[in-house]
Amino acid sequence: MTFREQLVRRPQSVWLRRALFQAHLWTGIGVGLYIFAVSVSGSAVVFRNAIYERFGAKPLMVAAQGNRLAPSQLRAAVQKTYPRYHISYIWPNKNPKQAVEV
Repeated sequence: MTFREQLVRRPQSVWLRRALFQAHLWTGIGVGLYIFAVSVSGSAVVFRNAIYERFGAKPLMVAAQGNRLAPSQLRAAVQKTYPRYHISYIWPNKNPKQAVEV
């Protein structure tokens, strides 16, 4: 049986067709996984605020007592309490009932 006859009568048994099928299959799987990863990471970027609100730490609500500490006083108090930590930023909230984030 010639190659042409085999291609017409039993195309599944032709080695070239099987090789092209495998190349197409694995290329499609690779591209599909890449598109999936790009889609998931893009969705995470778009919905990062909602994800943070859902799974992130909730703000600590405290009863206001006196005046807020100045940033330098707050830095000294935190450094005294946690001497092995490094303070990278101090983020005061606009709401006076919310704790300052350090």
